[in-house]
Amino acid sequence: MAIAGLRELGRVLRDMGHEDYEWVEKLYGEFVDALVNSVNVVRARLGVEYMVPAPERVADSAMTRVIAVVWPTMALPLDNPLVRRTLEATEELYGLNGGIMNTHQWGTYGSYLTMNLAHSWAILGDRERVGRYLTWIVNHASPTYGWAEGISIITEGGGQGDAPHGWAAADFIMLIRDLIINDLFEAPILIRGTPVDLLRRGITASNILTVHGL
Repeated sequence: MAIAGLRELGRVLRDMGHEDYEWVEKLYGEFVDALVNSVNVVRARLGVEYMVPAPERVADSAMTRVIAVVWPTMALPLDNPLVRRTLEATEELYGLNGGIMNTHQWGTYGSYLTMNLAHSWAILGDRERVGRYLTWIVNHASPTYGWAEGISIITEGGGQGDAPHGWAAADFIMLIRDLIINDLFEAPILIRGTPVDLLRRGITASNILTVHGL
């Protein structure tokens, strides 16, 4: 979060023409380098090729929160091999029938955790993976079109936490929005990561508010 905050602060100061923007952007770059170096020290000690949820332990399903380095923070450069490998390891270890499990705490599928992974792959432009996760997400919506925080692995219905869960609803809306237009980058990007079958059906959108304007 701190890295993302410094990045956005640097952008704001640059757009304002403020004299401190170079100092903030330099601090941001140093912070990213420090994080990558720290992660690499831990990986070398543990003998793993992905980012772990804490320095003292290897993979567990709390890794579903490590993917926040892509969405929502974009804290590390997307071309860093650690980013893709961590997403792959998370779905290899904790993916089940199209959803992502949180066995570490809940023992259920994580609704917004699955959306977070879908969003991360969308940012990386992987249309096929996004399509699979989006299908799971839609198929596991409640009759009122919401999601429980945790969804039972046995019944595949609401099983834990708030229902409907506000984070899940917000994550779904933001995922769909970013599949149409993503303004997290220096310039807005259209239909990045959007599944091909949705493109074939056709997408229409208008008057979308972005950080760059309407």
